[in-house]
Amino acid sequence: MMVDCGIVGDTELSSWIEPLGAWCTVSWGTDDPIDAVRRIQNRDSVTTLFVQASVHHLTALLMSIAAEYGVRIVAIVADDTAESWIEALGNIDVVRTPAEAAVLLGAVSQPDEAHVGGVDSPSRAPWFRAAHAETMNTPPDSDPDCIPAHMPKRDTPSEEAAIESTMEPHPESTDREPVRRMVAVWGPIGSPGRSTVAIGLAVHAAQSGASVLLIDADSYGSSLAIGLGLLDEAPGFAACCRLAGKGELTPQQVTRLAERVVRHGIEFAVLTGIPRAERWGETERHKAQAVVACVREMFDIVIVDCGFSVEDNDWIDAIAPRRNGTTQLMLSEADATVVVGLSDPVGLARLIRGVDDIAEWCERPLVVLNRTAGSDAAQAHSVLRRFSTIEPCAVIPPDSRTGLHDAFDRARGVAAMYEVAIAAGICSPAVTPRRRLFGR
Repeated sequence: MMVDCGIVGDTELSSWIEPLGAWCTVSWGTDDPIDAVRRIQNRDSVTTLFVQASVHHLTALLMSIAAEYGVRIVAIVADDTAESWIEALGNIDVVRTPAEAAVLLGAVSQPDEAHVGGVDSPSRAPWFRAAHAETMNTPPDSDPDCIPAHMPKRDTPSEEAAIESTMEPHPESTDREPVRRMVAVWGPIGSPGRSTVAIGLAVHAAQSGASVLLIDADSYGSSLAIGLGLLDEAPGFAACCRLAGKGELTPQQVTRLAERVVRHGIEFAVLTGIPRAERWGETERHKAQAVVACVREMFDIVIVDCGFSVEDNDWIDAIAPRRNGTTQLMLSEADATVVVGLSDPVGLARLIRGVDDIAEWCERPLVVLNRTAGSDAAQAHSVLRRFSTIEPCAVIPPDSRTGLHDAFDRARGVAAMYEVAIAAGICSPAVTPRRRLFGR
C-alpha cells in the first residue's frame, strides 16, 4: 500500500524526491509552512508530512493543524543539535536519510513500483517543480477523512497519562468506573443562564462523587469567577492555553492553575475565563485543544461554559486565528451539548436558528428552556414542535436570585437542573437520589 506524503522544506530536500518516490506517493512539496497548513485544512490526501527540522518550517501552527487532521509529521534532521530539539518537542519521528524514512514507514508500505504524484499549484516550491517536472501526475484517490492507524484516538486515553485528581471522590464512588464525559453548555445570543446551568451541572456531578472541572471558555463575557465568588487574579484557562502553546502544559500545571470550590463537603475545580473580551487571542483553538486533551485525562467530568457565537472567518482568512474557534472546538469535542434558550418569542426564534447553526458540530443537543413555567412552557413546546424538530429535555422554572445564590453557596444543585444532568450522562439516579432542595 502506497503512502501519500508531502514535503515541507527548502532546496536541500530536492534530493529526497526520487528516493521517496520508490515506495510512497509524493503528492506535493512546498517551502512555506502556511501553504502546507492550507493544504491540510483543505483535506488533502496526505497522511504523512516530511518537514525540514528548522524553526521556519516546523512551526507550532503546522504541528497543531497536522495533529488535528490526523497527519503524521516526520522531521528531517541534519545534525545532533536539530535532533535534540525535535526530541524535546515530543511525539515527532526523526529521520536523517530517505532510507531511514523507508524503514520507519515500512510497516505500512510495500515498494511495488515507483510512483510520484503531484498537483500543480502556483504556491509550490520552485525546487519541487524543477525536480518533478517530468514525472508529475495526479495522485490516486484516497479518503480524506481516513485516520492513519499510527495516530492516537481521542476516545482511548492512555493510562500512563492519567494522574490522581485533587478532587477526593466520595466513598460510594470508589467501586465505580469513571464516567469520563465532557459536556458543553451553549446558548444563542441573548440566552440567559448559560453559566448558571454550567455551575448547576458541576454541582450535581460533584455530588455524585466524580472529579469535576468547570471551564469558562466564553471569550465574550466570562462570568464563572464572579458567579462563584472566586478571587480571579489570573484567568486559569488563559494561563493553561499559554503553556499549551509553548508545549509546557502538564497535569501538575493544570492543578496549580485551577481554582477549587469547596463548600459543605462538595468540591470541584474551575479554570476561570478571560476578564476582557479583547484577550480572546490567548485562548485560540489550537491552544485550547491541547488543554482539553490534558484535562480529559485528569477529571471524570469536564463541563465547559461556551460563548454564544459560532461564526467562522474562513471567508476572511483561512489561516488567521478564529475568535470563535474555541467554541467550535468545545462543541465538537463534547460528548453532550446542553443548549440553553428562553421561551419568549425572541428567545424561541433565536433558539431555533441557533440549534441549526451548531448542527455542524453537534447533531443532537439537549435543549433546556430557562425561566419558563406554567402556560409558557406548554406554548413554547407547541411553537418548537411546529417550526422545528426540537424537543426540550428539561424546563427550568423562574426562581428568585436569592434561591439560586443560596443553592450554589451551599454547593447544592438546583433541583430543576437534575434532569439535565441525567440527560447529559454525568449523573445517575442511583448515585444522586432526587430530593427537595428548598423547603417549599
